[in-house]
Amino acid sequence: MSSLFFSFIGMCIVALVFICVPLFRFSQFGHKRNASAQWFEQRLAELTDELEQGRFTQQQYEFAVTELKLTTKFELTKENKVQPTIINEFGFSSKILISVLFVVFISGFYLFYGNYTKLSNWQDSIDELPDLTQKIIQNQNQAPTVQELQSFALGLRTKLAVKDEAIGWMLLGRTLLALNDINSAIDAFKKSYDRDPKSVTNIVNYAQALYLKGEDFELGKAVNILREALYLQPDNMMALIIFGESNLLLKRFDNAKEAFELALSQLNADDERTVALRQRIEFINQSTGTQTPDTQTNDIQNGLTITVQLDDRVTASGTQFRYLFLFAKSASSPVPVAVKKLPISNFPLTVNLSDSDIMLPDVKLSDQSSVNITARLSIDEAAGLTAGEWQGELLDIKPSANEPITIVINKETK
Repeated sequence: MSSLFFSFIGMCIVALVFICVPLFRFSQFGHKRNASAQWFEQRLAELTDELEQGRFTQQQYEFAVTELKLTTKFELTKENKVQPTIINEFGFSSKILISVLFVVFISGFYLFYGNYTKLSNWQDSIDELPDLTQKIIQNQNQAPTVQELQSFALGLRTKLAVKDEAIGWMLLGRTLLALNDINSAIDAFKKSYDRDPKSVTNIVNYAQALYLKGEDFELGKAVNILREALYLQPDNMMALIIFGESNLLLKRFDNAKEAFELALSQLNADDERTVALRQRIEFINQSTGTQTPDTQTNDIQNGLTITVQLDDRVTASGTQFRYLFLFAKSASSPVPVAVKKLPISNFPLTVNLSDSDIMLPDVKLSDQSSVNITARLSIDEAAGLTAGEWQGELLDIKPSANEPITIVINKETK
């Protein structure tokens, strides 16, 4: 704040210069005019004395007086290039009073209409940022006020100008979203996504803001980036729901239905979101003229017989892993066609992946022309990819071939 006051004092000094310099010039003009008048009176008296003493004739006297008047008029004309005003009649105390009144007027105008209040609020936001962070992020029992959210956003912007971090932009985006500033929230989430594009949280937040914008271009962008999130974390509920809602608004009913059914299969029966998801699916069925199958097709015995082997590098550190995930994905969808989760046992391990492992009742493994197979060692039950986990891939596998295949887990996730 000190720089603000120094700047204000500097502006006042400049303003006073603009006032005092003309005042000084007007004062000089008055002095010169008075000096010219005194000189004229003195010279006229001298000419009169010389006439009385007989040094001039009457004709010479009149000629001298005429010359004196012309000379005096010429001097006054030069000085009159700057027109005098009523301020010339002011004394020194009046000029000081004008200067003081001017400073008071400028100060009052700045306080009421300038940026002082905004700058003061900015400084307060910086000071209150730690307390606001704790209240907004950690205190879930008490909702922050609009003013607190605005102060928090202002403080975050200032902090991000010094230290540019993905998590900071993500927090700013959520705050702006709470303030219903959708466009600014999209900008903040995009910065967070650009700085950490592998974070599923960043992807979902960015996609949610794009979805709330509701325009076709933003919806298409949300769908595209959510494919990345579902590849990294196929069971992410928020990603599935936003993916389905965005496709529904774009009238891509097949993709929307696939996402809603997958999300529905992962929710508990008493979850309140199941009602909304079933309504969405029913709406899609009515719009497309299809019916929801009453029962799932019987499992087929013929599927993919997969033998999973471990690279030597995995064997050395394999004790930390608890589960084996097998995914079969088509190239046209980020959602897995079939998934199987098994506890870690002795390798090599032979697993059958068939229609009994499909994610959606109307998307069968046996109906796919080709799929990509992924085998992943996971440290927990989450299907999402985590740094330090290992996986292997096989591309363009035909499920109808019914031939045994072998996949080697040999790639570590960084």
